Amino acid sequence: TFAVRPEHACDELAAILGVMRAELPPVFHFEKPKVLKVGINEDLLARFPDVDRERLSAWLAMWTSLPDYLKRTAGRHRRNRHDLDNEHAGEISGKAKWWAVQRLRAMAPDGEMPALSATAGAA
Repeated sequence: TFAVRPEHACDELAAILGVMRAELPPVFHFEKPKVLKVGINEDLLARFPDVDRERLSAWLAMWTSLPDYLKRTAGRHRRNRHDLDNEHAGEISGKAKWWAVQRLRAMAPDGEMPALSATAGAA
């Protein structure tokens, strides 16, 4: 199992990849989680070939399910996904935004959409 606090999640990713936290790819910043490009798992496997694929897959599933990540995905003003080096790597689809909203609603105790802060949608 993985930690649900983003700062601890980054420590866990560093352990999975076998690097120090400071050596993580720039896209993995716990204070402002960027929306990841589709297929980033393959990029990670290419950069870190000795990584345990199952642990990495489980970690990515956890990371992309964090409320902060989902809020950034659902943000009205956010348009871009990011690669490992934090460069733009495609747009966030309407379907991905819709899915993020549905996940956020499911997490809310009353089923209402939590407020998206102005910074949640900022690039």
